Amino acid sequence: MNTLFLKFNMYRNYSGKKFMNYVFRNRLGKTIWTTRLIIFIMNILDRNQVYVNTGDVDNFDHYVPQLLLNRWRISETGENKNKIFFWSKINKTIKPKSIKKVAGEINWDTSSADGKPSDYISKKLYAEVLEQKASYIIKYVNTNKTPELTFLEESTLSVFVAHQIIRVPNFRKTLNRFLSLGYSKGLISKEELGSKKVLIEKVAKNTINITYDQLDKEKPLFVLKGAKQQESLISLVVADDIAEKIYRTRHLKFLEISEEYENEFVISDNPVVFLDMGRKTILNHIPWWEVGIEKFIIFMPISPKKALLYSPIKDEQDLPIKEFIDLLNFGQYTNCSEGVFSKKETIIQKHLKYYDL
Repeated sequence: MNTLFLKFNMYRNYSGKKFMNYVFRNRLGKTIWTTRLIIFIMNILDRNQVYVNTGDVDNFDHYVPQLLLNRWRISETGENKNKIFFWSKINKTIKPKSIKKVAGEINWDTSSADGKPSDYISKKLYAEVLEQKASYIIKYVNTNKTPELTFLEESTLSVFVAHQIIRVPNFRKTLNRFLSLGYSKGLISKEELGSKKVLIEKVAKNTINITYDQLDKEKPLFVLKGAKQQESLISLVVADDIAEKIYRTRHLKFLEISEEYENEFVISDNPVVFLDMGRKTILNHIPWWEVGIEKFIIFMPISPKKALLYSPIKDEQDLPIKEFIDLLNFGQYTNCSEGVFSKKETIIQKHLKYYDL
């Protein structure tokens, strides 16, 4: 009976996936009106889809998706096709590693549904929807010299970047520090940690007004543990908020490293870098509540030669390309949790020497 039920729902979901792939493969949604129509149809199809918790957990969940990591694989053929060079922050070594075993953790995305381990986030939200959409867009950007995104592509990309911000170890560390600091200061109680409404207000929206300087410099008296479900809930709410703020308050640009410039982008396990123009520094933590109001430049590499850049300024005729490239790469090394990845060992060696790491 369970097998028949699963097959029935697979057929129900097929039409929605087919329509989504058709839209992004053919780059529809070039105007705001067609984008609204497409989203309307997708929402209808999505309502007809039923998620079934298969209980397929205890898997290695990539917090940096393979659709990005594969851009840095050592070779397109042979034994190194599925490998990437990895610089270990702890061991200070550079070794080739399987892409399937880096930038992730077992049950990283596993949530809870009715008290049972759920694969909803890893499969339904990321693998089947967001990553599938983003793969078409990132391929287009990487293979075109002067890419021009449609309304639908640009809004989808902002959602992908927002989730890439909240999926990684650095954000979870920041979020746990925020919760621990709020609890230590008496701004969040134990009872409130169990309230979805309170967590959204006090943490996601930061109505308790914890500042970045407090988050960065003050050490909590108590460190909260075992709050994975709360952190997962807050992260998804924060991602939605960040996506909207990026799309509405930032201007998307592309950084490209020319062939004559002997350098490449690397990518870390925390690939999104925040350059704070006000504080004049790359941020160690992510102040999600400030994304829409502060002068952040947000970077994310999408291949060894190309990166996304979200700027608060619309017209920048003379972007300091070399400086931005250096800052983006520097941020990968300084903000990584375990290490940095590259297609070439020599690139990492060059960076370590240049940044004196």
